[in-house]
Amino acid sequence: MNIREFASCTAEALEGLGVSEAAVLGNHTGALIAIELALATPGSTRALILNGVTLWNEDERAEMRRKLYVPILPLADGSHLATAWKKAHYMSDLPLYIVQRGVVDILKAAYPLAADHAVFDYDPASRLPQLDCPVLGLAGEHDPLSRRSARAAALCRNGISLTIPAARFYLADLHTETYAGAILGFLAQQENRSFSDQIAHES
Repeated sequence: MNIREFASCTAEALEGLGVSEAAVLGNHTGALIAIELALATPGSTRALILNGVTLWNEDERAEMRRKLYVPILPLADGSHLATAWKKAHYMSDLPLYIVQRGVVDILKAAYPLAADHAVFDYDPASRLPQLDCPVLGLAGEHDPLSRRSARAAALCRNGISLTIPAARFYLADLHTETYAGAILGFLAQQENRSFSDQIAHES
């Protein structure tokens, strides 16, 4: 599957749930899916929050393919489980519950590299300027994608960027209150702006 197909599945799920309008949050791979979802459903996406946009050039995408396209195949001695643990435990200070969750995600996927393939084949730079909705580019200060998230927001017609101080990955888990506050503040700002525009139009 590619990013547009992931977005199409998400749109179908929202339709099935009866959700006609929403603000959409995407994290890393999910940020790319959110971009395509907004482009596919422009009247339904009120705002986008993009956490860690993979705004790589072709050389960088090729390097990431080389590093990460390593399948984890089942082995009789179970050593593939240790490989999955090592892949999920890429930061030594990660809480073990996050590492374990990552291992489970790797093992339960029928094709664990599907998302990697979709990400490295997708170039958001040409898609971001087409967005009509407000966009918040968000990342942790020490996330390698932090500067790219700021660049991604700058490519949008109506984008702003925000950095969470002293944070890296897993903002929802490890910096919950700050993360939620940033998102809610952005959405409140958009609601106030929409209300002001409505008043101005009526007057």
